[in-house]
Amino acid sequence: MKNLSLFISQKIITKQASSGAVVSNKSTQAISAIATAGIALGFVMILLSFSILQGFKHEIESKLMGFSGQMIVSNYAPTNALETRTVSIDSSTIAQLKQIPNVTQVNAVANMPCIIKTNTDIEGALLKGVDANYDFSFFNKYMLKGRTPYISKDSTCNEIIISQQLAQKLKLQLNKNVFLYFVQNPPRMRKLKLVGIYQTGLEEFDKLFVIADLRHVQHLNNWKNNEVSSYEIMTSSYNEATVKATQVNVNRLLPFDASSVSVYDKYPQIINWLRLQDVNVQVILLLVILISAINMIAALLITILENTTTIGILKSLGASNTLVRKVFLWFAFKLVGKGLLVGNIIGVGLCLMQKYFHLIPLDQASYYMSYVPIQLSIWVWLVLNVGTIIISLIILLIPAMVITSISPLRALRFQ
Repeated sequence: MKNLSLFISQKIITKQASSGAVVSNKSTQAISAIATAGIALGFVMILLSFSILQGFKHEIESKLMGFSGQMIVSNYAPTNALETRTVSIDSSTIAQLKQIPNVTQVNAVANMPCIIKTNTDIEGALLKGVDANYDFSFFNKYMLKGRTPYISKDSTCNEIIISQQLAQKLKLQLNKNVFLYFVQNPPRMRKLKLVGIYQTGLEEFDKLFVIADLRHVQHLNNWKNNEVSSYEIMTSSYNEATVKATQVNVNRLLPFDASSVSVYDKYPQIINWLRLQDVNVQVILLLVILISAINMIAALLITILENTTTIGILKSLGASNTLVRKVFLWFAFKLVGKGLLVGNIIGVGLCLMQKYFHLIPLDQASYYMSYVPIQLSIWVWLVLNVGTIIISLIILLIPAMVITSISPLRALRFQ
Protein backbone atom coordinates (compact mmCIF):
# COMPACT_ATOMS: atom_id res chain seq x y z
CA MET A 1 0.00 0.00 0.00
CA LYS A 2 1.44 3.35 -1.09
CA ASN A 3 0.26 5.39 1.91
CA LEU A 4 -0.70 3.35 4.95
CA SER A 5 -1.25 6.39 7.21
CA LEU A 6 -3.72 7.93 4.73
CA PHE A 7 -5.63 4.63 4.44
CA ILE A 8 -5.94 4.27 8.22
CA SER A 9 -7.03 7.91 8.63
CA GLN A 10 -9.90 7.28 6.23
CA LYS A 11 -11.07 4.38 8.39
CA ILE A 12 -11.24 6.65 11.44
CA ILE A 13 -14.21 8.47 9.92
CA THR A 14 -16.06 5.27 8.99
CA LYS A 15 -16.66 1.92 10.62
CA GLN A 16 -17.61 -1.50 9.30
CA ALA A 17 -21.19 -2.64 10.08
CA SER A 18 -22.08 -6.28 10.77
CA SER A 19 -23.66 -6.52 7.33
CA GLY A 20 -20.40 -5.48 5.72
CA ALA A 21 -21.67 -2.05 4.73
CA VAL A 22 -19.59 1.02 5.55
CA VAL A 23 -21.43 3.51 7.75
CA SER A 24 -20.46 6.86 9.15
CA ASN A 25 -18.82 7.21 12.55
CA LYS A 26 -21.33 9.74 13.88
CA SER A 27 -19.32 11.01 16.84
CA THR A 28 -16.22 11.59 14.71
CA GLN A 29 -18.28 13.26 12.03
CA ALA A 30 -19.85 15.60 14.58
CA ILE A 31 -16.39 16.63 15.78
CA SER A 32 -15.26 17.05 12.18
CA ALA A 33 -18.27 19.24 11.37
CA ILE A 34 -17.60 21.54 14.35
CA ALA A 35 -13.90 21.83 13.49
CA THR A 36 -14.65 22.42 9.80
CA ALA A 37 -17.18 25.15 10.69
CA GLY A 38 -14.65 26.82 12.98
CA ILE A 39 -11.93 26.82 10.31
CA ALA A 40 -14.36 28.10 7.67
CA LEU A 41 -15.66 30.88 9.91
CA GLY A 42 -12.12 31.90 10.86
CA PHE A 43 -11.02 32.05 7.23
CA VAL A 44 -14.10 34.09 6.26
CA MET A 45 -13.29 36.59 9.03
CA ILE A 46 -9.66 36.89 7.93
CA LEU A 47 -10.53 37.23 4.23
CA LEU A 48 -13.21 39.86 4.89
CA SER A 49 -10.91 41.80 7.23
CA PHE A 50 -8.10 41.99 4.69
CA SER A 51 -10.43 42.72 1.76
CA ILE A 52 -12.28 45.50 3.60
CA LEU A 53 -9.07 47.09 4.90
CA GLN A 54 -7.44 47.02 1.46
CA GLY A 55 -10.63 48.35 -0.12
CA PHE A 56 -10.91 51.12 2.45
CA LYS A 57 -7.28 52.21 2.02
CA HIS A 58 -7.51 52.01 -1.77
CA GLU A 59 -10.67 54.14 -1.89
CA ILE A 60 -9.27 56.87 0.37
CA GLU A 61 -5.91 56.94 -1.39
CA SER A 62 -7.49 56.98 -4.85
CA LYS A 63 -9.66 59.95 -3.82
CA LEU A 64 -6.67 61.83 -2.43
CA MET A 65 -4.74 61.16 -5.61
CA GLY A 66 -7.72 62.09 -7.74
CA PHE A 67 -7.60 65.59 -6.27
CA SER A 68 -3.83 66.07 -6.31
CA GLY A 69 -2.08 63.21 -8.11
CA GLN A 70 0.53 60.93 -6.57
CA MET A 71 3.09 63.76 -6.81
CA ILE A 72 2.78 67.54 -6.87
CA VAL A 73 5.53 69.55 -8.56
CA SER A 74 5.70 73.21 -7.51
CA ASN A 75 8.08 76.08 -6.87
CA TYR A 76 9.97 75.20 -3.70
CA ALA A 77 10.25 78.83 -2.50
CA PRO A 78 8.09 79.66 0.58
CA THR A 79 5.10 81.92 0.08
CA ASN A 80 2.13 83.30 2.01
CA ALA A 81 -1.44 82.03 1.83
CA LEU A 82 -2.65 84.47 -0.83
CA GLU A 83 0.44 84.46 -3.01
CA THR A 84 1.30 81.64 -5.38
CA ARG A 85 4.70 81.28 -6.97
CA THR A 86 4.54 79.91 -10.46
CA VAL A 87 6.44 77.01 -11.93
CA SER A 88 7.11 76.38 -15.59
CA ILE A 89 8.26 73.14 -17.22
CA ASP A 90 9.00 73.09 -20.92
CA SER A 91 7.29 70.62 -23.26
CA SER A 92 10.44 68.53 -23.79
CA THR A 93 10.83 67.96 -20.02
CA ILE A 94 7.15 67.05 -19.71
CA ALA A 95 7.62 64.51 -22.51
CA GLN A 96 10.60 63.04 -20.61
CA LEU A 97 8.56 62.88 -17.41
CA LYS A 98 5.87 60.89 -19.21
CA GLN A 99 8.52 58.38 -20.31
CA ILE A 100 9.42 57.52 -16.70
CA PRO A 101 8.14 54.03 -15.77
CA ASN A 102 4.81 54.14 -13.86
CA VAL A 103 4.11 57.78 -14.84
CA THR A 104 0.77 57.98 -16.68
CA GLN A 105 -0.14 61.71 -16.63
CA VAL A 106 1.46 65.10 -16.08
CA ASN A 107 -1.29 67.71 -15.56
CA ALA A 108 -0.76 71.49 -15.39
CA VAL A 109 -2.82 73.08 -12.58
CA ALA A 110 -3.39 76.65 -11.41
CA ASN A 111 -4.98 77.29 -8.00
CA MET A 112 -6.45 80.51 -6.65
CA PRO A 113 -8.55 81.27 -3.53
CA CYS A 114 -11.99 82.64 -4.28
CA ILE A 115 -15.32 83.55 -2.67
CA ILE A 116 -18.61 82.20 -4.01
CA LYS A 117 -21.41 84.65 -3.34
CA THR A 118 -25.16 84.38 -3.83
CA ASN A 119 -27.95 86.75 -2.78
CA THR A 120 -28.20 85.12 0.64
CA ASP A 121 -25.00 83.13 1.23
CA ILE A 122 -21.24 83.37 0.91
CA GLU A 123 -18.59 80.65 1.02
CA GLY A 124 -14.82 80.45 0.53
CA ALA A 125 -13.35 77.96 -1.95
CA LEU A 126 -10.30 77.19 -4.06
CA LEU A 127 -10.57 77.57 -7.81
CA LYS A 128 -8.56 74.77 -9.43
CA GLY A 129 -7.82 75.50 -13.05
CA VAL A 130 -7.02 72.63 -15.43
CA ASP A 131 -6.16 72.56 -19.12
CA ALA A 132 -7.56 70.72 -22.13
CA ASN A 133 -5.31 67.69 -21.49
CA TYR A 134 -6.68 67.08 -17.99
CA ASP A 135 -8.20 63.64 -17.42
CA PHE A 136 -11.66 64.09 -15.87
CA SER A 137 -12.21 60.35 -15.29
CA PHE A 138 -11.92 60.82 -11.50
CA PHE A 139 -14.65 63.48 -11.39
CA ASN A 140 -16.79 61.58 -13.90
CA LYS A 141 -16.77 58.65 -11.49
CA TYR A 142 -18.27 60.78 -8.71
CA MET A 143 -20.47 63.07 -10.82
CA LEU A 144 -24.00 63.27 -9.40
CA LYS A 145 -25.52 65.70 -11.88
CA GLY A 146 -24.48 67.25 -15.16
CA ARG A 147 -21.06 66.82 -16.77
CA THR A 148 -17.46 68.03 -16.65
CA PRO A 149 -16.43 71.29 -18.40
CA TYR A 150 -15.64 71.26 -22.13
CA ILE A 151 -12.15 72.78 -22.00
CA SER A 152 -10.54 73.39 -25.39
CA LYS A 153 -7.05 74.45 -26.44
CA ASP A 154 -8.28 77.46 -28.43
CA SER A 155 -10.60 79.46 -26.18
CA THR A 156 -11.40 80.03 -22.50
CA CYS A 157 -14.16 77.83 -21.08
CA ASN A 158 -16.63 79.57 -18.75
CA GLU A 159 -17.93 76.36 -17.15
CA ILE A 160 -17.28 75.01 -13.66
CA ILE A 161 -18.13 72.03 -11.49
CA ILE A 162 -18.54 72.11 -7.72
CA SER A 163 -19.34 69.60 -4.98
CA GLN A 164 -22.79 68.64 -3.76
CA GLN A 165 -21.85 70.05 -0.37
CA LEU A 166 -21.17 73.53 -1.78
CA ALA A 167 -24.21 73.40 -4.07
CA GLN A 168 -26.53 72.58 -1.16
CA LYS A 169 -24.99 75.14 1.18
CA LEU A 170 -25.22 77.96 -1.40
CA LYS A 171 -28.47 76.68 -2.99
CA LEU A 172 -26.86 76.59 -6.43
CA GLN A 173 -28.67 75.03 -9.37
CA LEU A 174 -27.30 73.21 -12.38
CA ASN A 175 -26.86 75.24 -15.61
CA LYS A 176 -27.17 78.52 -13.67
CA ASN A 177 -24.55 81.27 -13.38
CA VAL A 178 -22.27 81.36 -10.35
CA PHE A 179 -20.42 84.50 -9.24
CA LEU A 180 -16.83 84.02 -8.04
CA TYR A 181 -14.98 86.90 -6.34
CA PHE A 182 -11.18 87.11 -6.03
CA VAL A 183 -9.25 89.02 -3.37
CA GLN A 184 -7.14 91.35 -5.48
CA ASN A 185 -6.50 95.07 -5.72
CA PRO A 186 -9.01 95.93 -6.95
CA PRO A 187 -11.24 92.89 -6.23
CA ARG A 188 -12.28 91.03 -9.37
CA MET A 189 -15.25 88.87 -10.29
CA ARG A 190 -16.01 86.08 -12.75
CA LYS A 191 -19.46 84.86 -13.83
CA LEU A 192 -19.25 81.15 -14.69
CA LYS A 193 -21.84 78.53 -15.56
CA LEU A 194 -22.37 75.55 -13.24
CA VAL A 195 -22.46 72.44 -15.47
CA GLY A 196 -21.74 69.62 -13.00
CA ILE A 197 -22.06 68.61 -9.35
CA TYR A 198 -19.81 65.91 -7.88
CA GLN A 199 -19.48 64.17 -4.51
CA THR A 200 -16.43 62.11 -3.56
CA GLY A 201 -17.18 61.79 0.16
CA LEU A 202 -13.92 63.48 1.23
CA GLU A 203 -15.65 66.34 3.01
CA GLU A 204 -12.56 68.50 3.50
CA PHE A 205 -11.82 68.39 -0.23
CA ASP A 206 -15.39 68.51 -1.51
CA LYS A 207 -16.13 71.76 0.29
CA LEU A 208 -12.94 73.34 -1.06
CA PHE A 209 -12.41 72.61 -4.76
CA VAL A 210 -14.13 74.33 -7.69
CA ILE A 211 -12.89 73.01 -11.03
CA ALA A 212 -12.61 75.39 -14.00
CA ASP A 213 -10.45 76.37 -16.98
CA LEU A 214 -6.81 77.06 -16.10
CA ARG A 215 -6.84 80.24 -18.23
CA HIS A 216 -9.06 82.04 -15.69
CA VAL A 217 -6.36 81.83 -13.02
CA GLN A 218 -3.65 82.79 -15.50
CA HIS A 219 -5.60 85.86 -16.67
CA LEU A 220 -6.45 86.96 -13.13
CA ASN A 221 -2.79 86.78 -12.09
CA ASN A 222 -1.35 88.07 -15.38
CA TRP A 223 0.63 84.87 -15.84
CA LYS A 224 2.11 83.70 -19.10
CA ASN A 225 0.59 80.72 -20.90
CA ASN A 226 3.32 78.39 -19.60
CA GLU A 227 3.10 79.54 -15.97
CA VAL A 228 1.06 77.43 -13.54
CA SER A 229 0.79 76.82 -9.79
CA SER A 230 1.88 73.19 -9.97
CA TYR A 231 1.96 70.00 -11.99
CA GLU A 232 0.12 66.90 -10.80
CA ILE A 233 1.85 63.65 -11.71
CA MET A 234 -0.24 60.49 -11.79
CA THR A 235 1.30 57.02 -11.66
CA SER A 236 -0.02 53.55 -12.33
CA SER A 237 0.84 52.42 -8.79
CA TYR A 238 -0.77 53.19 -5.43
CA ASN A 239 2.13 51.61 -3.52
CA GLU A 240 4.00 54.15 -1.40
CA ALA A 241 7.44 52.64 -2.01
CA THR A 242 6.87 52.55 -5.78
CA VAL A 243 5.56 56.13 -5.85
CA LYS A 244 8.57 57.42 -3.88
CA ALA A 245 10.97 55.48 -6.11
CA THR A 246 9.31 57.13 -9.13
CA GLN A 247 9.60 60.49 -7.37
CA VAL A 248 13.39 60.13 -7.32
CA ASN A 249 13.41 59.81 -11.11
CA VAL A 250 11.03 62.77 -11.44
CA ASN A 251 13.25 65.03 -9.33
CA ARG A 252 16.22 64.38 -11.62
CA LEU A 253 14.38 65.97 -14.55
CA LEU A 254 12.86 68.98 -12.81
CA PRO A 255 14.27 72.52 -13.28
CA PHE A 256 16.36 74.03 -10.48
CA ASP A 257 13.48 76.07 -9.00
CA ALA A 258 10.99 73.17 -8.79
CA SER A 259 10.55 70.28 -6.39
CA SER A 260 8.06 67.45 -5.96
CA VAL A 261 6.20 66.17 -2.92
CA SER A 262 4.33 62.87 -2.76
CA VAL A 263 0.72 62.64 -1.65
CA TYR A 264 1.97 60.55 1.31
CA ASP A 265 4.04 63.51 2.54
CA LYS A 266 1.49 66.19 1.63
CA TYR A 267 -1.32 64.60 3.67
CA PRO A 268 0.50 62.75 6.50
CA GLN A 269 -2.46 62.92 8.92
CA ILE A 270 -4.77 60.98 6.59
CA ILE A 271 -2.06 58.51 5.56
CA ASN A 272 -1.06 57.83 9.19
CA TRP A 273 -4.73 57.35 10.08
CA LEU A 274 -5.00 54.74 7.32
CA ARG A 275 -1.90 52.98 8.64
CA LEU A 276 -3.52 52.73 12.07
CA GLN A 277 -6.27 50.62 10.50
CA ASP A 278 -3.68 47.86 10.03
CA VAL A 279 -3.65 47.42 13.81
CA ASN A 280 -7.35 46.49 13.76
CA VAL A 281 -6.72 43.75 11.22
CA GLN A 282 -3.73 42.46 13.19
CA VAL A 283 -5.85 42.19 16.35
CA ILE A 284 -8.64 40.40 14.45
CA LEU A 285 -6.10 38.08 12.82
CA LEU A 286 -4.54 37.20 16.19
CA LEU A 287 -7.94 36.52 17.80
CA VAL A 288 -9.15 34.39 14.88
CA ILE A 289 -5.93 32.34 14.83
CA LEU A 290 -6.15 31.82 18.60
CA ILE A 291 -9.81 30.72 18.49
CA SER A 292 -9.25 28.50 15.46
CA ALA A 293 -6.17 26.96 17.05
CA ILE A 294 -8.07 26.08 20.22
CA ASN A 295 -10.90 24.66 18.12
CA MET A 296 -8.62 22.49 15.98
CA ILE A 297 -6.52 21.28 18.92
CA ALA A 298 -9.66 20.32 20.84
CA ALA A 299 -11.10 18.49 17.82
CA LEU A 300 -7.94 16.48 17.26
CA LEU A 301 -7.50 15.66 20.95
CA ILE A 302 -11.09 14.37 21.14
CA THR A 303 -10.51 12.30 18.00
CA ILE A 304 -7.33 10.86 19.50
CA LEU A 305 -9.17 10.10 22.73
CA GLU A 306 -11.99 8.33 20.88
CA ASN A 307 -9.48 6.25 18.94
CA THR A 308 -7.13 5.41 21.81
CA THR A 309 -7.83 1.68 21.37
CA THR A 310 -6.98 1.97 17.66
CA ILE A 311 -3.69 3.67 18.60
CA GLY A 312 -2.90 0.83 21.01
CA ILE A 313 -3.59 -1.82 18.33
CA LEU A 314 -1.41 0.00 15.78
CA LYS A 315 1.46 0.34 18.26
CA SER A 316 1.16 -3.32 19.35
CA LEU A 317 1.41 -4.32 15.68
CA GLY A 318 4.69 -2.41 15.43
CA ALA A 319 3.54 0.97 14.12
CA SER A 320 5.91 3.78 15.02
CA ASN A 321 4.85 7.01 16.72
CA THR A 322 5.58 8.85 13.47
CA LEU A 323 3.20 6.63 11.51
CA VAL A 324 0.41 7.03 14.07
CA ARG A 325 0.94 10.82 14.15
CA LYS A 326 0.67 10.90 10.35
CA VAL A 327 -2.66 9.06 10.58
CA PHE A 328 -4.19 11.82 12.66
CA LEU A 329 -2.43 14.61 10.77
CA TRP A 330 -4.01 13.31 7.56
CA PHE A 331 -7.35 13.38 9.31
CA ALA A 332 -6.72 16.94 10.52
CA PHE A 333 -5.49 18.00 7.07
CA LYS A 334 -8.82 16.90 5.61
CA LEU A 335 -10.61 19.05 8.16
CA VAL A 336 -8.48 22.04 7.20
CA GLY A 337 -9.11 21.37 3.50
CA LYS A 338 -12.88 21.16 3.97
CA GLY A 339 -12.87 24.25 6.18
CA LEU A 340 -10.90 26.24 3.61
CA LEU A 341 -13.17 25.08 0.78
CA VAL A 342 -16.30 26.17 2.65
CA GLY A 343 -14.58 29.35 3.87
CA ASN A 344 -13.49 30.31 0.36
CA ILE A 345 -16.94 29.76 -1.08
CA ILE A 346 -18.60 31.87 1.63
CA GLY A 347 -15.85 34.49 1.96
CA VAL A 348 -15.25 35.12 -1.74
CA GLY A 349 -19.00 35.05 -2.35
CA LEU A 350 -19.64 37.71 0.32
CA CYS A 351 -16.77 39.84 -1.02
CA LEU A 352 -18.09 39.72 -4.58
CA MET A 353 -21.66 40.46 -3.49
CA GLN A 354 -20.53 43.50 -1.48
CA LYS A 355 -18.19 44.70 -4.23
CA TYR A 356 -20.82 44.69 -6.97
CA PHE A 357 -24.09 45.22 -5.08
CA HIS A 358 -22.98 47.39 -2.09
CA LEU A 359 -25.24 45.54 0.35
CA ILE A 360 -23.70 47.06 3.50
CA PRO A 361 -23.96 50.88 3.63
CA LEU A 362 -21.81 53.34 5.58
CA ASP A 363 -22.25 56.85 6.92
CA GLN A 364 -20.37 58.85 4.28
CA ALA A 365 -19.75 61.77 6.63
CA SER A 366 -17.81 59.51 9.02
CA TYR A 367 -16.14 57.01 6.65
CA TYR A 368 -15.67 59.10 3.44
CA MET A 369 -17.71 56.58 1.45
CA SER A 370 -21.31 55.40 1.29
CA TYR A 371 -20.71 51.63 1.41
CA VAL A 372 -18.19 49.09 2.72
CA PRO A 373 -15.42 48.89 0.08
CA ILE A 374 -13.87 45.61 -1.03
CA GLN A 375 -10.45 45.12 -2.62
CA LEU A 376 -10.04 41.40 -3.36
CA SER A 377 -6.50 40.64 -4.55
CA ILE A 378 -5.63 37.24 -6.02
CA TRP A 379 -2.20 37.40 -4.35
CA VAL A 380 -3.64 38.18 -0.91
CA TRP A 381 -6.16 35.37 -1.43
CA LEU A 382 -3.38 32.89 -2.26
CA VAL A 383 -1.20 34.00 0.67
CA LEU A 384 -4.13 33.69 3.10
CA ASN A 385 -4.92 30.17 1.89
CA VAL A 386 -1.33 28.95 1.97
CA GLY A 387 -0.71 30.69 5.30
CA THR A 388 -3.82 29.11 6.84
CA ILE A 389 -2.69 25.63 5.77
CA ILE A 390 0.84 26.09 7.12
CA ILE A 391 -0.27 27.63 10.44
CA SER A 392 -2.95 24.95 10.88
CA LEU A 393 -0.50 22.09 10.36
CA ILE A 394 2.01 23.65 12.76
CA ILE A 395 -0.72 24.06 15.38
CA LEU A 396 -1.91 20.48 14.87
CA LEU A 397 1.56 19.12 15.66
CA ILE A 398 0.89 20.01 19.32
CA PRO A 399 -1.96 17.54 19.97
CA ALA A 400 -0.31 14.99 17.67
CA MET A 401 2.64 14.82 20.10
CA VAL A 402 0.23 13.35 22.70
CA ILE A 403 0.33 10.10 20.72
CA THR A 404 3.97 9.60 21.76
CA SER A 405 2.98 9.30 25.41
CA ILE A 406 0.23 6.71 24.84
CA SER A 407 1.25 3.26 26.04
CA PRO A 408 -0.01 0.32 23.88
CA LEU A 409 -0.95 -1.73 26.99
CA ARG A 410 -2.97 1.09 28.60
CA ALA A 411 -4.51 1.99 25.24
CA LEU A 412 -5.82 -1.59 24.73
CA ARG A 413 -7.39 -1.49 28.20
CA PHE A 414 -8.90 1.99 27.59
CA GLN A 415 -12.69 2.17 27.62
